[in-house]
Amino acid sequence: MLGESGVGKELAANVIHRAGPQSSGRFVTVCVPALPEALLETELYGYTWGAFTMPPERPGAWERAHRGTLLLDEVALLHAPPAVCRHRREHLHRPQF
Repeated sequence: MLGESGVGKELAANVIHRAGPQSSGRFVTVCVPALPEALLETELYGYTWGAFTMPPERPGAWERAHRGTLLLDEVALLHAPPAVCRHRREHLHRPQF
């Protein structure tokens, strides 16, 4: 979805999510520019106990949005690491109505 910042892309994505077959799943938004680039992969893929000095385990955004929708808000503003680009390319899903 393309558009200027603040025009309602997240709202439109939420409407599409609720109208589609994935509506029973969660709608998860990650504001990509708000994350330091070093933490982007951790936010998307999660971490397990002992990986950092953080809480024991946290699922990533991909897992939290399983069978739902993951919106990577303002992702075009960031040069994403190769692992993120590869995952996005391999798991891209376009809703069918």
